[in-house]
Amino acid sequence: MRRMRVNSGGNAALLVAFLLFVSYLLIYIVQQQDAIITIHDNLDSEVIYRVLLKSTNNLFAIGNDVVINPVMNGIKRNCFNVSSFNVITLLYAFLPPFTAYLVNFALVKAIAFAGMYLLLSKYLVRLEVDQKKFIAGFLALSFALLPFYTMYGITIAGLPLFTFCILNILNRKHLLLSYLVVFLFPFYSSLILGGYAILFVTGLAFLYYLYKSDKTKYLPLFYVLSGTTVLYLVAEINQLNLLLFAGDFTSHRTGWDMSYSHYNLLKVVKKTAEQFLIGHYHAASLHTVILIFVPAVLYLLRKKLTETKLLLAVLLALCLISLLYGVYNWEILIPLKNSVKILKTFQFHRFNFLSPFLWYILFALCINEVANRSTLKWHKRIVVAVVMLNFVYVAVLNTELRQNIIQIFTPDKSNISYKEYFAEDLMYQVREAINKPQSTYRIVSVGIPPAVAQYNGFYTLDSYQNNYPLAYKVKFRQIIAPELEKSQELKQYFDSWGNRCYVFSSEIADKNYFVLNGTSIENLDLDTKALKGMGGDYILSALEIKNSNENNLAFVGKFSSPETPLKVYLYEVNHGAATALHL
Repeated sequence: MRRMRVNSGGNAALLVAFLLFVSYLLIYIVQQQDAIITIHDNLDSEVIYRVLLKSTNNLFAIGNDVVINPVMNGIKRNCFNVSSFNVITLLYAFLPPFTAYLVNFALVKAIAFAGMYLLLSKYLVRLEVDQKKFIAGFLALSFALLPFYTMYGITIAGLPLFTFCILNILNRKHLLLSYLVVFLFPFYSSLILGGYAILFVTGLAFLYYLYKSDKTKYLPLFYVLSGTTVLYLVAEINQLNLLLFAGDFTSHRTGWDMSYSHYNLLKVVKKTAEQFLIGHYHAASLHTVILIFVPAVLYLLRKKLTETKLLLAVLLALCLISLLYGVYNWEILIPLKNSVKILKTFQFHRFNFLSPFLWYILFALCINEVANRSTLKWHKRIVVAVVMLNFVYVAVLNTELRQNIIQIFTPDKSNISYKEYFAEDLMYQVREAINKPQSTYRIVSVGIPPAVAQYNGFYTLDSYQNNYPLAYKVKFRQIIAPELEKSQELKQYFDSWGNRCYVFSSEIADKNYFVLNGTSIENLDLDTKALKGMGGDYILSALEIKNSNENNLAFVGKFSSPETPLKVYLYEVNHGAATALHL
């Protein structure tokens, strides 16, 4: 009877965790396009890339001769960091954009939840059945609630499942299914956003067992390492094709000014500490509760630390990842990066994408030690309290989740939903006002991310691109040169980096560029002759341009829609435009 009560208690806890997870997904499913979705490096880039490739029927194209005409007067398809052989690509090929986003979101989160639960319950958490299910269930739920970017696939979210399958292989359990999952992993993750770090760690494990002469371990790891490496090369064929075989292509990344993103030793220490204590928004770990818990556990085990080698190894790995993140952009490395092209254009410090996973592994190992070794009378209740505290902390600190819950009960106009961001009704009005086939003219936007226009079928000279021709950046700069001279910050931002190839205004502080407040731009200085020379016919501005006549811009109309707080002021670039007056 006691065993039955124990098991039912554990099952109840697991059921609660699962129902909370389903409720989390329902928040997005119920709201549909009224859901608030992260804009930065998500809607403004990862989503729109796939929408553009689908609209031009080039999602599965791999040739360097394939050009995406709606962007920047036509750039190579392989400039988009979108694999032709990826689960997300398939979703966008067969589903409407928002449905594809939502299905991918649910899949990534479900894999995070299931993978972490399997890993913890089968291999890491060594407690009684009811406690194991509770701990594994709520840690899995907390991990799934982390605000990692789901458009990066399971690069982060799939690490627990990947590790679980590796352990299955090493222990000769469920071999066929485990190998299948491991070999499918490259097709739902990103090599350049953490995949190379996974291969590196797998390689270290292989070398360790090779050194130990443990054939039962190093041979399976060799199969995993070689297989996933080859399959990553297949999955990333677009990027490899551009890198190796586009001889006439010179990326704008080669023009990056290393001094812009690099810093002195004091800031190296600061960045290292920030990565360890806070983490990075692209790979958010929200690990404050864990960070407080770990030192307490280490203190309790101070006389037995030699018996906790795995725990210490994970902690050391987190320290080294943080150190690499800080040191990688140390100014002393600039000469080396300038002389070695790949060090300049590739970000090798993205080992930090492993951090969320490692923090939760560390958390589970600490829980084991407290629950099984501590002499404290209430130690197991302390573990339960800490696990629940971590869950609440993650749920509250997940900004997107919090905003969506608020949105359901008391709509907050300061937060932008998917529908409001892409503003389809508003852009339809603009399209009708121009009343020409969209392929026959080019536009730029001021105070509006180019992604909004691109989503609605406009051909844009401006764009947010991780990779595009350096020559185009130089040519586009002529348009905004007068405006850049008014702001040293914007000038350095564009010249030293330039991924956001935007028509900047020195009067708009937000470089991410989605302006909902403000009355007007008083003095915009553009070289409209250069704009016209690149084929620019119209400007979509979030604010009225007061000196439009001086920029040879003819006001066409103001547009608004009840479906979005965004407004559009449409201007036509006059034929025979001359260089704008710089007042």
